[in-house]
Amino acid sequence: MTRNYGIERATGEYITFVDSDDYLTSDAITAMLDRAIATNADVVIATHYYKNEVQGVAIPERLYSGNEIKKALMVHMMGNNGNKLDALSYTAWGKLYKKELFTKNNLVFPSERKLIWEDLAFSVEAYPLCEKVYVLHKPVYYYCFNEGSLTHTYKPNKLELVMELYHYMGTKIQELGLPKEAQYRLNTNFIGHIRTCIKLEVFYADKNGFGTAIQNIRKICSRKDVQILIENYPKASFNKSQYIYNFTMEHRWIYAIYFLTWLQNKKKRIE
Repeated sequence: MTRNYGIERATGEYITFVDSDDYLTSDAITAMLDRAIATNADVVIATHYYKNEVQGVAIPERLYSGNEIKKALMVHMMGNNGNKLDALSYTAWGKLYKKELFTKNNLVFPSERKLIWEDLAFSVEAYPLCEKVYVLHKPVYYYCFNEGSLTHTYKPNKLELVMELYHYMGTKIQELGLPKEAQYRLNTNFIGHIRTCIKLEVFYADKNGFGTAIQNIRKICSRKDVQILIENYPKASFNKSQYIYNFTMEHRWIYAIYFLTWLQNKKKRIE
């Protein structure tokens, strides 16, 4: 809602978005604006810093136009190719947009109350409207990890929201005629999100109770759409630990899932 409020009142020729807990480099706008003017791009997609490390992309730096936007950029926005970390950021931030992209097409962000991670839902509406998109290999944005952010906080219905978006995106992939690789990458993306939902259940077990965590993990693994996603996902892309974890989910070994997740949470924060 805040972004839509800003779009409606913006008076400039270009728009960029910055989340409240992040910040830009001092030359962010200059760098993106230079490419936008030089190439007449509707959107400039830059890279970013995470924990002060540059998050590069596998997509070459250049101008993309026509069908390339769908077949290359949008496909990579759906997620990584298995264990190959080559996804392209779908976030609204770290980019510069022509304002007319919004005004000419009545383009707005969907409510995050209806679709979790509204940036991803926005991407399948915005990029098909673009004639030109420039990928810039320059970090212009500092993404600051915040455990208390909306992305990482516990929600009892988070899995339902995640899977609702998964089905929505699958429908959009079909409607837009994106290559089959887009669905494969989406599956990679959302298997990770399902695991995160389980990690949150284990992480908050002390607060919510062990029994509640076990019950909720059982509900997650018993969902038909979750099981279809797990069963059909190409096992060859898993490393050994991922294969074991997926095996326990597929066979619904709930206590084993809890224990493995507990070990993972001890080693790494939920991100």
